Amino acid sequence: MRRSMAPLFLLSVLLTACSVDRAPNEPVQSQGPVVGDWVLAGGTIDGVDAPVLEDHRITMTITGSRIGGTAACNSYGGELAMRGDGLHLENLAQTEMACAEPAMAAESAYLAALARVREIGRDGQALVARGDGVELRFDALLEASV
Repeated sequence: MRRSMAPLFLLSVLLTACSVDRAPNEPVQSQGPVVGDWVLAGGTIDGVDAPVLEDHRITMTITGSRIGGTAACNSYGGELAMRGDGLHLENLAQTEMACAEPAMAAESAYLAALARVREIGRDGQALVARGDGVELRFDALLEASV
């Protein structure tokens, strides 16, 4: 049992380390977990609203050091790793289905933004993923809303 908790503990330590030296208006990581299932609720990418489509949701699941979900059309997955400049998504893979617009544009924008994320933390009940020019806000994904 101890071994299976190690990735979760490591991710918690890494994400806590990312929350140091924040400006007053930046979200502070709460005691709440980042592990779980999330759905993109809003945010900005280079000053433009993040793509939120009701019929092609963008989701994120964090389990230990693994991250994955649906990027509007395709499924994606990878690993979370800490480096000198923050959190990084590594070994990203995705399915390659084609969807109609605007789902493909939303997916492209989301995946490009996700690659720039350097910290993930809690802001109240929300999960916030931030990086250079990127702030993605996620709500908890409830089984009933799937």
